[in-house]
Amino acid sequence: MAKGVKEYSGTMLDELAVREIVGRILINSMTLVTATYEPLGICIEPLAARMNHSCNPNAVVSFDGPTLNVRSLRRIAKDEEILIAYVDITDNPWQRQEELYERYFFTCDCIECQAGTTLQSSAIPPDDKSFRSIESQAKTLLETGKANSDVHTSLNALQEGMELMREVGVCPTFRQPFATLRQQLAVNLLTAQDWISAFAQMLRIYFEIDPVLFPQPFHPVRIVHKWTLAMLGLHIAFLSVSEPRSLDRLDAYQLDYGLIVWGLLMEVESNVDKSHGTDARFAKLARSKVNQVKVDMTRGDAAVPKLSKAEGEKQWSVLRRVAKELAL
Repeated sequence: MAKGVKEYSGTMLDELAVREIVGRILINSMTLVTATYEPLGICIEPLAARMNHSCNPNAVVSFDGPTLNVRSLRRIAKDEEILIAYVDITDNPWQRQEELYERYFFTCDCIECQAGTTLQSSAIPPDDKSFRSIESQAKTLLETGKANSDVHTSLNALQEGMELMREVGVCPTFRQPFATLRQQLAVNLLTAQDWISAFAQMLRIYFEIDPVLFPQPFHPVRIVHKWTLAMLGLHIAFLSVSEPRSLDRLDAYQLDYGLIVWGLLMEVESNVDKSHGTDARFAKLARSKVNQVKVDMTRGDAAVPKLSKAEGEKQWSVLRRVAKELAL
């Protein structure tokens, strides 16, 4: 990389000096992402770069356009160190350790790593070589699913990876790379415009995966997933009127799309100030959509739509069935 940077920039610095500069940039930079965590590039912020890593962080980094924000995940005491995650903490312990050493040149000794196991990995012994082999194959298929431009090839790779993880028998849906395979499958199904299959996969993420991997109801990633599910619900509600035959697989469930979308948006609205910040663009977008849906549901009446506890529980119970029966 250093050689390429030197040649491209035309700098007079020797390759060793360029390598040192590039290394410092890579170690101290953060991934610049959208409000929905789509990667855009890198961000170099000297003060933020001083935050240390923990696999059990008390804060998370988010971006509002070019503005870097640090959002707390739990109450942080006075003089307590603010800790973020440098890597995906939903990965298994040995994978986190390998990535931290390869990218940041240190071995993590946080509470999670000292324990040697997490909820995501407790079902499989960390020294189970046969499982690691399956896990490696599944990760390769995951990368194929991400990188391949042909949607059918990518879907086949992701489904094959999920089948490998299912064959283990004791692997919970929230364990990696099972969870990320499902998330990527949902994204690719949206690209393929297979709305019902994407909806079912996203429901399994909503019910089974996010509450474990992102236990805080206001975690930014969890809020983004709920937002995406709500927007897909809106699209399916539109199709139920314009193209009802396209939703034949959902007919038997008798879903009330209006109440489902409203319930999801209420969850987003009640947490978005903590997840993204009151004045963040994403928070404003969410509140705007809530007001729009409110008008659509009440036909312009100022009254707030009422979702009774009984109605909500009934619809959410049906949604769990959809997730279980249509998303293996």
